[in-house]
This record gives sequence, C-alpha cells and structure tokens, in this order.
Amino acid sequence: MRKEPLYVSPDRRRRGDGGGVEPLVVHFGTHKTGTSSIQETLHANRDRLDEVDFIAFGLANASLTIRNAFMHPERHARRMPPDAARNPNLRRRRARERFKSALAALKPERRAILSAELISHLDADECADLVETLRCAGKPLIFVGYMRDPVSYYRSLFQERLKNHGTTLAPEGNAALTLGYN
Repeated sequence: MRKEPLYVSPDRRRRGDGGGVEPLVVHFGTHKTGTSSIQETLHANRDRLDEVDFIAFGLANASLTIRNAFMHPERHARRMPPDAARNPNLRRRRARERFKSALAALKPERRAILSAELISHLDADECADLVETLRCAGKPLIFVGYMRDPVSYYRSLFQERLKNHGTTLAPEGNAALTLGYN
C-alpha cells in the first residue's frame, strides 16, 4: 500500500526555531491509511513519550471530540444518542470546552500531537473553526494528512466488508460500489 502525505503545513518548526515553543502536530488521514494504528500506538505509549503530549480525551482516536466540537450537529445527528439529539448545542458546547481545556493544558516546551481520522471529513467552515481554535494554543501548527490511492482503498474496503459484513460493499454515506465483469 502506498500512502502519500495529503498536506504538510509550511510553518513546520524544528526544535529551537519556534522561540522555545514546540509545535502541535495535527495528524489525520482518510479511511484505511493506518491512522487508527498510529493512534493506538501513541495512546498505548503516551506515558513513555518523552517531551510529547498526546491529546487523547481518554480514547486513542480524538474523532468523537472533534466531531462533537466542530462538525455541524445536523451532519452527525443520526449518530447521536436520543438525549443528545434533543440538545445538540449543549453537546457541542461541552465538547468545545473539553477541547479548549486540553489545549490550555499544553506546555509550550513540549511537542503535542492530536490525531483524528474525522478531521478528513470536516467541511471548509468546520476546518477553519478547528484551525482557529487550535491557534489559541499558541503553538506552531503542523498538519500531516494521509490519503490512499483510490484503487487500493476500494480493494481494501471490499475485502474488509466481505470479511466483516458479508456482501455490503458501499462505504457509509457513499454511493454503492458497482462491480462489473467483462
């Protein structure tokens, strides 16, 4: 499998270049790019990471907090528990408070990593909101994203769906995958 960086931000700083302030690395990837594996490794070893804070919100993947804090509620209302769907703004406000508290707790001299697959699903306004909030941490931002070659992605998705779900081929939220034989 070939993975390509989707984007690496130009304000990348090396140790000592940021005036003593270490960067916040924001890692994301589209589905099937190894993002979960990276998150699980970081989360399992977070106590052994020297000079690095892994922002995890109690889980390896920060996607749930990102979704609740930055994705417009109508875009994910069907995934909300019934009590949360009745008051999505309360859920959003609480997630934002939790997110901002985590950013406020970051130490300038320590590098930080935030990893969430769902960042690759945010629309332009949601991304702008996320970036504006991340800038409040006062750290240089480095964005690293991965995407997978479409043919390799659908091959892997097909195998995973057959293995786990029988003949369900369509990725959630996308049009059905049609297989044609010549």
